[in-house]
Amino acid sequence: MQNIIETIKEYLNGIELQRLTDEQKVKFKNNYNCKLYYFEYDINENGDLAIQTTRDNYTNLQYYMGFDHKENEYIKLKIELGDIVIIIYNIEHERVAGLAKKLGLN
Repeated sequence: MQNIIETIKEYLNGIELQRLTDEQKVKFKNNYNCKLYYFEYDINENGDLAIQTTRDNYTNLQYYMGFDHKENEYIKLKIELGDIVIIIYNIEHERVAGLAKKLGLN
């Protein structure tokens, strides 16, 4: 159990979540009018992309990024607490790096 706690602390260390600006929200709005901009984000100390969102929006975000929910090699850590989902994405994955670039986190 202690190993799990230490791993979580390592992945969440140094994160200061940011919200999207109005300009960024326009970039993320798609044809289906999903609320893709309902998430907060940052880069952790390991350089990976951290996102906090709602459980419902998590699915929309996965779809937007072109990820299949069954395959998760791009996810290093996922925590669900009630309706909140925290995800640490592997920045080495091309689509994750692309999202980080759109967020201005390169």
